[in-house]
Amino acid sequence: VSESDMSHQAAADALPLRDAFAVLFFVSVGMLLDPAFLLAQPLAILAVLLLIVGVKWSTKFFIVAAFGYPLRTGLTVAAGLAQIGEFSFILASLGLTLGLLPMEGFQLLVAGALLSITINPLLFGAITPIEALLRRRPRLARLLERRAGALATLEGGAGKEPLRGHAILCGYGRVGRMIASALERRGFPYVVITQDRREVESLRDDGLAALYGDASNPELLEQAGIHEARTIIVAIADPHATRLVVERARAANERISLVVRTHSDAEVSHLQTVSGNVQAVHGGRELAVQMTRYTLRRFGVSATEAEAIAQGLRRRGSGEPHIDRRPRSGGGRSTIARLVRRSRRAASHDEIETVIDDAAPEDHGIAHPHRDALSTKTDVRGDPVARP
Repeated sequence: VSESDMSHQAAADALPLRDAFAVLFFVSVGMLLDPAFLLAQPLAILAVLLLIVGVKWSTKFFIVAAFGYPLRTGLTVAAGLAQIGEFSFILASLGLTLGLLPMEGFQLLVAGALLSITINPLLFGAITPIEALLRRRPRLARLLERRAGALATLEGGAGKEPLRGHAILCGYGRVGRMIASALERRGFPYVVITQDRREVESLRDDGLAALYGDASNPELLEQAGIHEARTIIVAIADPHATRLVVERARAANERISLVVRTHSDAEVSHLQTVSGNVQAVHGGRELAVQMTRYTLRRFGVSATEAEAIAQGLRRRGSGEPHIDRRPRSGGGRSTIARLVRRSRRAASHDEIETVIDDAAPEDHGIAHPHRDALSTKTDVRGDPVARP
């Protein structure tokens, strides 16, 4: 079935059964454990747990580090594999059946396996503190990441002259690629920092400045020329990693401007509170603004008015939309005419946007003869502007 054209649909249909059987399996394994044995042999069980977690965690971490991956990657792999799963139960059951494993050893193995699976989320939660601890010891961090050293410096990979007034682009996914394309088109210098080794090698083959590693690493920011950079663009999807990059970039260069990708209003508020000169871009909000602008245009709203309403939404953020539920009357036309006169007397473009934004709730769904006048009278001197 997996090789047929229906493989993906078959997998989707079988997914609920897979989850049910996984639950049944672990419940069955849990029933193999004797609670009395836990109380009788706590030290032996603790020793087995430490042996399983300690040996598996350390071996996986050092193997990943030996292949030149950054610290966070090694810590993540080690945490994900620092337990024993279903195959150990199968081997233990087979050993018990063949008489190669005593019942006490079987109970120790089952208890250690279940406890290692239980504490696995705690190991994932400890990744960031362990990484921070290692980063505070630069020699140890350099030793663990020595295989990635060639890709963590710009020497020989992007020219010998130091960069000045450049941009540092952290993250090279879809967002990062678009930003890099715009910078490349205008000929502005930039340095890319990403944890994708192949991407770094590809960029260097194209003659571009690229560094491999974690952008929150202060030494990597030094290599990217943080002190001479004009701006730093953080296009990382991980909110925690984004905060680390912002904090360490600001600590290295207090005057540098930052453009940061965010995913919630809480992130925007936090970044604007803890650090100045930060432009936090809420991806979801910008998507909503663009969709709103397009939708209004489909209903015949002029480009100027649609832009004003969209800007009002951007200023209000994610608050509840203002909906005017007052009954409509024939006075709507006079209200629009009054707002047109206000727009002519407005002293600035911001005031004009406010006038248009105020008019929008009462203007939904009604074809007013003054709509074009309201949309076009946006010049601060009152001169008409051609409708797009």
